[in-house]
Amino acid sequence: MREGTLLEADEYAAMTADRVPASAQTFFGPGFWEDFGWGHGLAVVRREKPDGPRGVGWTGGVGTTCFWDAEGEAMLLTQELMGGPDGPTYFGDFFRAVQTL
Repeated sequence: MREGTLLEADEYAAMTADRVPASAQTFFGPGFWEDFGWGHGLAVVRREKPDGPRGVGWTGGVGTTCFWDAEGEAMLLTQELMGGPDGPTYFGDFFRAVQTL
């Protein structure tokens, strides 16, 4: 999004490597582990979907969302009280729009 480097390539690779072994992937909702891995404090997108995020980040269960893609040019940060982890429809609308950038 701007010129310069916040993390060196090896630091970013270490931070975003999936750290959860298959034997521990028994929690979270259905499909989570097919779509995401887990690095150091953030989800790592394993399988991109047209209405889903790219890169790394996290969607909390009650409305906080932050994902970023090293090649991306847009960012959405939300603070919205939600009734569950599915999120409002505009999350999908935003992620679909970002895919076209």
